[in-house]
Amino acid sequence: MENPIDKTIDLGLVNYIRHPENADYVVFRFVDENRANHFEETLNDQTIWFEREQDQIKTRTVHLFAIHKNDYKKVTQINFLTEAQFRTPMIPTKGLRYGLIIVTLTLIVISIIGFCKNQRLLDEANRNLNTENRGVPLNVLKPAKSLITKSINAIILISKENINIKLLK
Repeated sequence: MENPIDKTIDLGLVNYIRHPENADYVVFRFVDENRANHFEETLNDQTIWFEREQDQIKTRTVHLFAIHKNDYKKVTQINFLTEAQFRTPMIPTKGLRYGLIIVTLTLIVISIIGFCKNQRLLDEANRNLNTENRGVPLNVLKPAKSLITKSINAIILISKENINIKLLK
């Protein structure tokens, strides 16, 4: 069975990479010391072998954990749980979170109402047609440079032979 880490390309979106010198190991990196300590404690609780190092990159201390790729799936779960425990909400203010939810739900309700009203107009236009062709009502607007800004309701009839435009009153 192939290991998923063998196909991973490092784009910086995850906190692990294949070991640069030994392909049998995966290196997990943490910038936050609390996350690194929690990750280490969980690895010790699960009795998973690892090596820990600290590396100085620019002004930041990075905590590195080398883990054998046979333990990759277990350690990935531990990594997810560690990240979940220390994550912060994307929108930290409770009022803004609920406000965003209310605005989103309001927009969804308005769009559903608009869809239902347009369906009724489409049904009425289809009932007014006395042909076998299917008609689609369109609001055809005059160009912006025109003096006439009134919209014109029309039915466009499309068949295999021709295209007919019928104006509605």
